[in-house]
Amino acid sequence: METQLPLTNPQSCVQIDQALDLNNSDLIACVVLWKDGTKTRRFLVIDVLQLILVEPDTKRLGWGVAKLVGFLQDIEVTGDKDDSRCLHITIHRPLSGTTTNRVPLLSAKFVFDDNIRCMAAKQRLTKVSGFFVSSGLGKWGRILQK
Repeated sequence: METQLPLTNPQSCVQIDQALDLNNSDLIACVVLWKDGTKTRRFLVIDVLQLILVEPDTKRLGWGVAKLVGFLQDIEVTGDKDDSRCLHITIHRPLSGTTTNRVPLLSAKFVFDDNIRCMAAKQRLTKVSGFFVSSGLGKWGRILQK
């Protein structure tokens, strides 16, 4: 059983301030509106495990630096009823064994260039996070059956 845990390999996860080769990545440009009113232009990358906000690297073309990362299983995505170009995304801190309270790591409004990019981001976030949750549950099921 110990050979199959943990379900996520920490070495395979992107870390904050990690340089990333974005040449073969699917990037979605967006403006992040923070709770304090500041606006930040970033690229949204949706990995198999994580949502990654990337700032382009000014020194290397095609590279970027991860400025915020969160596990897809820990995000909530809702549309904006007034603007079809916006998503409200909350990334919760991963649950630990000592707490059952979901503390938000980030809660911000993401504004995309148009409603098509917004819907593409929402679809990818919900599709990939659903796949991750179902595959994670499958691993737990196999472990518990032993």
